[in-house]
Amino acid sequence: MIPNVGSEFRISDKLSVQLDVSASFWNSFNGTPLQFVQVFPELRYYTNQDNTGFFAGAHIGFGMFHLTKNRFPFSVSGQKYPKGTYQTGRNNYYGITLGYNYFFNRHWGMELFLGGGSSQSNYKGYNAEGDRIDNIDNSDPENPVITTSGFNKSGEWLPYRGGVMLIYRL
Repeated sequence: MIPNVGSEFRISDKLSVQLDVSASFWNSFNGTPLQFVQVFPELRYYTNQDNTGFFAGAHIGFGMFHLTKNRFPFSVSGQKYPKGTYQTGRNNYYGITLGYNYFFNRHWGMELFLGGGSSQSNYKGYNAEGDRIDNIDNSDPENPVITTSGFNKSGEWLPYRGGVMLIYRL
């Protein structure tokens, strides 16, 4: 239940431009931070001439985050992260959205959508005390050193947006 607000503007019979903004400002969600802002400008193509029904869209997105790393028993990298570990950084997104919108009457409708693609992140990792923990220099295996410069980079292909939106048409 994270707020997502969008505005869509029709530019032709089957094309529209939409701008979505999603944000979470929780300092503590289940005892850990979950703060982020994401902005997605998108060009949409509709199969119907009145910009309703099935659509496909191409988008780019930008985001900032301050959130906790995965603490499940396993993760993609095979690492477990202790409680209090968090990351702060920026994202870029490049992808597509598929969806369907349906209007109940002239003004009110509902939209179902799912989007994904490439997510590129630059971030820094910290422990609960605020010390940098993510850049480890292992050039001397006897004395690994945690460095405090630079950003970690991460890139994945994944679904990163989706949901149900209530629509009000002016």
